[in-house]
Amino acid sequence: APIELHLIGRIPAGTKLDGSVIDHGAYDRRELPGMIAACDPHVVLLPSVAPETYAMAVDEALGCGVPVIVTPIGAPAERVSRSG
Repeated sequence: APIELHLIGRIPAGTKLDGSVIDHGAYDRRELPGMIAACDPHVVLLPSVAPETYAMAVDEALGCGVPVIVTPIGAPAERVSRSG
């Protein structure tokens, strides 16, 4: 089966995406759980290079019952580690 990637959030203007990538664009924090549920993901990837970036998104994804892959630094890694 083909892989489908859903991007939720802002991406740089002019970024070229192929047909397997669906860009949902910017969002309001209150919309994120519904957006995650609508995508029905198998896993969420948050490749942050900063220790505090996207910690809220980690919580939202975990709250939706979706496994999360993060870099091994800062708050995102701590939250994933605590979730088991």
